[in-house]
Amino acid sequence: MQLAQTGQDTAAADISFKTTGTGTVRVTVQWFTGDDGDPFAEPDGTTVYDHTAGGTAALAAAGPVTHTFKGGGCHWGVRVTTSPAAGQGPATDSLVVRRCSPA
Repeated sequence: MQLAQTGQDTAAADISFKTTGTGTVRVTVQWFTGDDGDPFAEPDGTTVYDHTAGGTAALAAAGPVTHTFKGGGCHWGVRVTTSPAAGQGPATDSLVVRRCSPA
C-alpha cells in the first residue's frame, strides 16, 4: 500500500491484496489526521469494500482509494484491515502534508 497527497486536502491510497480461498473479503480503509508527528491521532473517516475471492490465489485491488480530509492536521495516515484478517496484520502508511512542509 502507498499513500500519496493528491491535492490540498485530498489523498489516494493504492491498495492491493492477495486472496487464497473463496468467499468474501471485507477491506476496511480507515483515514486519520494529526499533528506533532502522530498521523493516527484523530479518525477522519472510514470506507469499506467487499471483494469476492475466486477460489485460487488472486491479486485484487481496492485502490486507488481517495479521501478528502476534514481534519486540519499536518500528518495524514491510512490503515487497511481485512476480514478475515491478513496473516501479517493491518497495513499502514502516513505522510507529512505538503502545505505544512517548510518551503
